[in-house]
Amino acid sequence: MFKKIIFAYLVIAFLVATYNYFTLPSNGNTPYMLGVASAKGISWLFRLF
Repeated sequence: MFKKIIFAYLVIAFLVATYNYFTLPSNGNTPYMLGVASAKGISWLFRLF
């Protein structure tokens, strides 16, 4: 049960990061933006639950 929740967190965070990666303008620090996007996704998820 708990592993499924963590897995769902990771999947959704990855999807959010991918979405932000393709919608944000590509500049030199895209890996940084990808990290920020996934961090935002995870914090948003923890606020949700």
